[in-house]
Amino acid sequence: MLGFDAIDDSFGLTECHAGLFYNFEWALRIDLGGDIAPTEQRVARFTQAYHRAVDVVEQVFSGAAVSTVVAAFDRSFRKTQVEMARLSRRLAHAYHAAPETVRGGVRWRVIDQTSPADRAAFIWASVAAEIGVAPRGPDARFYFVDQDMSVLAHVYDDRGMDVVAHGRAALQPHYGSYVPWLLKFDRSRMDAAFG
Repeated sequence: MLGFDAIDDSFGLTECHAGLFYNFEWALRIDLGGDIAPTEQRVARFTQAYHRAVDVVEQVFSGAAVSTVVAAFDRSFRKTQVEMARLSRRLAHAYHAAPETVRGGVRWRVIDQTSPADRAAFIWASVAAEIGVAPRGPDARFYFVDQDMSVLAHVYDDRGMDVVAHGRAALQPHYGSYVPWLLKFDRSRMDAAFG
C-alpha cells in the first residue's frame, strides 16, 4: 500500500499540485478539449476530453498497479463521500476506508489498486468539474500514480492533463504516440525534452 507521505515526497503534490507540468523535467501536457468550443458544443467537448484522458491514463499505466490520490477541498468529509458515491459506491467505501492526511486545508487520501473502471469514474469527475456535465464528483483533484512512483498523471479539467515522470524513458513512447494531442502552447518544451 502506498502512503501519501511517500507519494508527496516523490512528487511534491502539496507544493505544486496545480502546475505539475512546469515542475518536472520529464512531463507531457495533453490537450483534451482540442478545438471544440466548450460553450457551443459542450457534449462533444466533454466526450472527446473524457475519451482522450481515459486513453492516455490506460496507455501510460498499462500493466501497472495504480493508486489514486484524492485531494479533497470541501471541509465536509460526509459531503465529499456522498458526492463520491454518485460516481461509484465502491469508490465511496474505499475513500472512507483510506487513511487521511491533512495539509494546508486539503484532505489527502490514497485509494490503492484502482481498476480501469475506478480511474474512468475519477476522470469523469475531473472532466465534468468545469464543463457542467452530470453527475459531478466531489470538489477534489485526482492523481494517478504507479506503485513504483515513477509516473504520475493528473486530469485537471476538460482542457487538459499533465503526465510527469522521474525519468525520460517512462514517457518517451507516449510522447510519440500523442503528438497530435500535445498542447501547442507548451509544445516546444516537450519537443526539447523528448524530440
